[in-house]
Amino acid sequence: MGSKGYVIADEFDAATDRLVRRIREMSDAEWSARISDDAWTVAQEALHLGVWMDVEGDWYGRLVHGKVALPLSGEAADRINDHLMAEHPAPTREQVLLEIAGNRTLVRHMLIGLSDAQLKRTIPTSRAFVSGSDEEISFEDLGRRMLPGHVERHMETIEAAIEKVRPAG
Repeated sequence: MGSKGYVIADEFDAATDRLVRRIREMSDAEWSARISDDAWTVAQEALHLGVWMDVEGDWYGRLVHGKVALPLSGEAADRINDHLMAEHPAPTREQVLLEIAGNRTLVRHMLIGLSDAQLKRTIPTSRAFVSGSDEEISFEDLGRRMLPGHVERHMETIEAAIEKVRPAG
């Protein structure tokens, strides 16, 4: 177990803690807010994060451990997300919080079990992403981008959507 794995796990936990706090304290109007008419609701953004924690965590762990892992495709992810949102157009807070609670634990345990040597290794981005190239990325950088980074990017969207429904004053 390496210290860098713990650092990334702590970054992931901090981002996820921020998401959970926000979910618990927001109003119903904020929970159903959208950044635009064709965007997901805050509830759907949060569900997406909860579900994809498991998907990305498993995918990342398979890559780090040298197991077969298909490169991620934006098109495939969009289709999965479309299906998820069609199946769950109005997720409840409880549903989302349960997804997050279970999946964040799996991701954290996977991250803290990684050695610094594993995290220093690199792979071509084409092994990780269909749109990748021969450019190398370290597992440390990939982990930060895909795990805490994913939560942080969606938190920006969530905060922007909430700002749109927040009363002026």
